[in-house]
Amino acid sequence: MAGQRVAIVGGGASGLTAVKQLLNEGLVPVCFELKDDLGGVFYDHRNKGTESIVYDSTVLTISNQTMAYSDFPPLGEGRHHWHWTEYNLYLHKYMDYYSLRQYMNYNKIVVETVSTDDGRWKVTTKDTKSGIVNVELFDALLVCSGTHRVPKSPLFEGQDAFLKAGGVITHSSTYQNGDMFKGKRVVCIGSGESAADIVREIGLNADKACWSVRTLPQVLPRNFLSGGYLTTDGMGMLARFPGAFIHNKGRFGGLIVAFYGITVAWMALILGFLGDLLGFNLSAANESWKEAFPEHPGKLGSNFLDVGIEDSYASRKLIREWREETSRSDLKENKFFTKNASFVPLVVDGTIKVNKAGFSHLEAGKICYKDGNFDEVDMIMCCTGYQDTFEYLEKELEQPRINVRTLYKHCIHPNYKNLGFCGWARPASGGIPIASELQARLFAGVLAGRIKLPERSKLLKLIEEDKAYEDARFDKSPGVNTVVSFFDYCPAMAKLIGCWPSMWTLLADPVLFYYVLFGGSCASLFRLTGPHSMPKVASAHIKSIPLPLGVGANVFLGTFFMMEALGFEGNEKQGIKAMIHIGVDLFKNKSLTMLLKGLGEMPF
Repeated sequence: MAGQRVAIVGGGASGLTAVKQLLNEGLVPVCFELKDDLGGVFYDHRNKGTESIVYDSTVLTISNQTMAYSDFPPLGEGRHHWHWTEYNLYLHKYMDYYSLRQYMNYNKIVVETVSTDDGRWKVTTKDTKSGIVNVELFDALLVCSGTHRVPKSPLFEGQDAFLKAGGVITHSSTYQNGDMFKGKRVVCIGSGESAADIVREIGLNADKACWSVRTLPQVLPRNFLSGGYLTTDGMGMLARFPGAFIHNKGRFGGLIVAFYGITVAWMALILGFLGDLLGFNLSAANESWKEAFPEHPGKLGSNFLDVGIEDSYASRKLIREWREETSRSDLKENKFFTKNASFVPLVVDGTIKVNKAGFSHLEAGKICYKDGNFDEVDMIMCCTGYQDTFEYLEKELEQPRINVRTLYKHCIHPNYKNLGFCGWARPASGGIPIASELQARLFAGVLAGRIKLPERSKLLKLIEEDKAYEDARFDKSPGVNTVVSFFDYCPAMAKLIGCWPSMWTLLADPVLFYYVLFGGSCASLFRLTGPHSMPKVASAHIKSIPLPLGVGANVFLGTFFMMEALGFEGNEKQGIKAMIHIGVDLFKNKSLTMLLKGLGEMPF
């Protein structure tokens, strides 16, 4: 119903897009943010004397095209990885472009939220500067306070003896740069993305660098191939959504799509050859990495593993070995991917010593592992994550924490249709902001009466089915309940919202189809159709992002992905790889050579 007032807790990337999506449905958002500016995790703490979760060297692990909102595409930027300050600037541009500043209330801490007898929400806030407490009534409540507020700091057996001997235990939430490690013997505990970032800086600065993990990280380098311009999320958008686009079309429909895709690829290949004859270059390689980092000339060329990190056979071999050890044979996306591969060469050369047996206990001056080994260390860096805590909802929900997989699509509480959560869907590989935007669009549509939820018994059954699927699929990320599959979750959300483009819509525009099929993940896909769509802008944006590979390689890539989508097994796909080998030998095609190497690294 239009005109409803909605309280939003948190003004980070999730809260900001929530304001915009609520406005789209005629609702009235009021956003409360603890800090003095927006940003959440990416809050700009510089020159303010405050701490921030983001550290100095942070470069986003997914590209700008996957971090951006669908209603504010980064036009003309190609595909590259933003530094955290660039992303903070993008958020401010989004806020100003849509005039959202008037809905933001800074320096406000939400103390308590209580559901009233008439179904509304009584929200108590406190101004952190004046101390003034205010109580207001709202028609709905949307929780966007984020997953990085309360550090999960474990208590170690033997911790007192370690501290008394002069040891230091710290958490990644307070980390800023590697200076704190100089002259120290440091062990990093944890195997998430923060650990991957920080353990490298431990290796570069500490006298001794150790890494204790229970399970090895599943590394999928953000610089996907040895070509610096091809990002992890930079290829095969349509082909990476096979379940949504092809499997539900049936075998016959899938064959039609496959035939059409290969036909378009061959047409592009023929046009490319004609263009070469006529002196035109009709295929564009994405050089945006080099454009984005001009201060590193030559550092991001064809032989680099990550930002300024030299590639090597030994590094790629280690990544593959770790992936095989941590993955099930039937499914390799079964835990959260680590996209920062910059630490790998330091593991290869022995600078970082890895123990995968797991932590056992501490003693004075040492850490002991479950396999009986130990390391003498002065400092422990805990990269142990954060708690999903909702203390301002504790009285209402009768618990300080909830498993977000018990919410409908990680978003809507089954007991309160006017209580939503935004930001608790974390794709294993893909952007949280896209998922958050879709969550906000779903919640706004429900409040406005445009989207009807299933009745309660069916809703609970759907929640149970989704939870069972996610628990089983991501069994290698136990306790990380926010993790979802980008390629399952986002299409499912888009279909509920009504913004998922039909296959036939794409087939009607061969050029758009070609760019969607062979381009990378891009939020504009969710603005091609449906409510509040921007079809002209979205289509033009998708077509403007240079394709990562030449048309010749795309013929083979299209064939490979379509066989994947149609359910062909390993032997048949090996045949396609053999075809690519032949293409490399016949045409000496650099793009094909890169593709061949990349197919061996893909997470399936």
